[in-house]
Amino acid sequence: MILDIKNVSCGYGKKNIIENISFKIECGEILCLLGPNGVGKTTFFKSILGFLPIQKGQVLLDNKDIKRISRRELAKKIAYVPQAHQSGFSFSVFDVVIMGRNPYSNYFKGPGKKDKEIAYDSLKQLGILHLAHKLYTEISGGERQMVLIARAITQKTKLLIMDEPTSNLDFGNQVKVLNQIKKLSKKDMAIIMTTHSPDHVFLCANKVIVFNKGKFTKIGKPKEVITEGMLRDVYGVDVKVKEMFTNKRVKVCVPCLE
Repeated sequence: MILDIKNVSCGYGKKNIIENISFKIECGEILCLLGPNGVGKTTFFKSILGFLPIQKGQVLLDNKDIKRISRRELAKKIAYVPQAHQSGFSFSVFDVVIMGRNPYSNYFKGPGKKDKEIAYDSLKQLGILHLAHKLYTEISGGERQMVLIARAITQKTKLLIMDEPTSNLDFGNQVKVLNQIKKLSKKDMAIIMTTHSPDHVFLCANKVIVFNKGKFTKIGKPKEVITEGMLRDVYGVDVKVKEMFTNKRVKVCVPCLE
C-alpha cells in the first residue's frame, strides 16, 4: 500500500473544503478524481503534498505519517505534475527535467553523471529526447506537459500526482499523455490524477472518486461509478453512457444537447 488516506479533511484556515475522505492506492493503480470546478480537488492535492496542513485525519505514505517525513524525503516518494506551468526563465528542456533530481543532489556540487543519465533516459522514454536542448519557453503546450511528466519520472518516485494533465491540450496531445500515464502504471507507479473528462476515466483509470460540493460521493471502478444518473446529479446535465468497440470495449459519455 503506497498511500492510505484516513478520514482526511482539508481546506484554508478554519474553512473545510474537503471533508472526511478515505481511500487507498497501491503501486500500479491509476486513481482519477472527477468533479466540477471548485469542489476542492486541487486543495486536496496540496494537502497530500504538504503545501497545506491537514485539518483532520491522517495521510500515510508507505505506512508512515507524512507529517513525520521531511520535505526532501517526501520529494523522493511523491512527484507532482501541476495543472499548468510557465517558466519565467529561459531554461532548456533538459535543465527543467534534471530538476527532478534535486532531492538526491548535493546542493554544492549539482547533478552528477548518474543524474544526467536518468534525465536523458526519461526524455527518451517519453519520446521527446529531440527537445532536450530547446528552450522550455519556446516549445508547445503539449510538449511542455510531456516535459513536466519527464521531470516527474526523473524523481524516481512510487507515486505520481497529476493535476489535470490534459488541460489545454489538443486532442492528439491528450491521447499521447493518457498513453504515457498508462505506461507508467504498468511500470508499477501509482498515479492519482484529476480530470474534467469522464471519458478519460474510462480510458485509463482503475478507480475513480467523484467529488461534489466538498464531499466525495462515490469511489469504485469507473464502470460502476460513472453512470448517467451520477453525471446528471453532479454536473446538472443529461448524458448518455454508451459502450463502444474499438480494439477493446470502452465506455464513452455523449451529452444530450437541446
